[in-house]
Amino acid sequence: RRSLALLANLVAGSDHEQVLRTAIDKIVDLHTPFESGWLYFPEQKGKTSLKTIAAILGQAYDDHSVADGRQASLRYFWLRHGYPDATIATAEKKRGILSAIEKYSRADTRNLFLLWQAIKRLV
Repeated sequence: RRSLALLANLVAGSDHEQVLRTAIDKIVDLHTPFESGWLYFPEQKGKTSLKTIAAILGQAYDDHSVADGRQASLRYFWLRHGYPDATIATAEKKRGILSAIEKYSRADTRNLFLLWQAIKRLV
């Protein structure tokens, strides 16, 4: 939501601003029910990450070389702007990084969708 709001501010006055603001109003944060304690599984053991909840619901992540969204963002940033040690990825390494980010993103999206379906069944 925050990123879309920032983007809407950047395009303020354009046709895209209202589209973005409408999208913001439709976004549901699937973390809220678990973070707030409204939904809790004993297997969570206090953890509320998507990976934890997905595993409980039988949708564990496959083995990925990208561990989480923060790592995916960093890898993409470094891919575009160079690594902290000033090295630049080869074309082959770039393809591998993009493939790993895509694989992680597909799993994340699948698990968010399945989590949404599970929450709808529970409430």
